[in-house]
Amino acid sequence: MCRIRLQSVNELLLGVYDYLVLYLGLLWLGFLTLGWTLVAAPLYPLLPKHYAMRWGRYAIMALFRTYLASLSLSRRVSFDLTELDTLRDETSLIIAPNHPCLLDAVMIISRLPNVACVMKSELMKYLRFWVKTQ
Repeated sequence: MCRIRLQSVNELLLGVYDYLVLYLGLLWLGFLTLGWTLVAAPLYPLLPKHYAMRWGRYAIMALFRTYLASLSLSRRVSFDLTELDTLRDETSLIIAPNHPCLLDAVMIISRLPNVACVMKSELMKYLRFWVKTQ
């Protein structure tokens, strides 16, 4: 009886932990992207386009790597992105993630610095999508 009760308590605690990892992780991603937007927005018109694009993409790549690393610290998710690293020096590719979540794009952008997203023009109406695509 005691063992069954302990197991259900462990499952409950693990569920609470998973919930916290998910939602605090999303909050962390929002904080990171907002912080970068506050830095990048004033710099963008001041820098030559070539440098702004290169530094911006590198910063976003580093930001997404930080996010994925922080998720991995939770020990509830792990990412093996070594196959994406082999694509880094390719010149022309089309990568089409087929899952309806943002995490696919985050994983790809975290490993490939020179990436452009293609999406429906209707999504540009929403600021949250616009910020992520810049």
